[in-house]
Amino acid sequence: MNNIGTNYKSLARYEKAEALYRQTLETCRRVSGPEQPGTLKMMTSLAGTYFSLTKYEQAEALYHQTVEIQERVLGPEHLDTLMSMYNLAVSCARLGKEAPAYALLAKTLEISRRVLGPEHPLTLSLIRAVPPVDHRPGR
Repeated sequence: MNNIGTNYKSLARYEKAEALYRQTLETCRRVSGPEQPGTLKMMTSLAGTYFSLTKYEQAEALYHQTVEIQERVLGPEHLDTLMSMYNLAVSCARLGKEAPAYALLAKTLEISRRVLGPEHPLTLSLIRAVPPVDHRPGR
C-alpha cells in the first residue's frame, strides 16, 4: 500500500496517495506500534502529502507529532529527526508562523552542521532556508 501511495504521489495524484497513506499509517500503528521506524516513515509520508495538498495545518500537526516521537526514539541528531524538523519548520512558515519556523530552522541548522557537516545536502538546504538575522521576523 505504501508503494502504491508513493507511486500516486510521484504522479501528483495526492488525494489517492493520502487515502492509502492514512490507511497504511493506521495499520502500522495498530500492528507495529506508534514508535516503530516504519510507522514513523509513514507519518512523514502522510505529512508530506498533506503539505502537497496545501493542508498545512494537518501537515504541521503530524510533523510535530513525528518530531516528538523521533527525538525520543531516534534521538535529536538522527537524520530522520532533522528532516522532520525541517519539514515542520516549512509547514509552520506556510501557516504564517515565521518566528517559530525560523527558530526551528536555526536549531536544525546548528545540529545539521555539527552532526552531518557543512557539505551535507540537508545542511545546504537549511543554509538557504534560514534568513540572515536582520531579516528574521521580529527583528
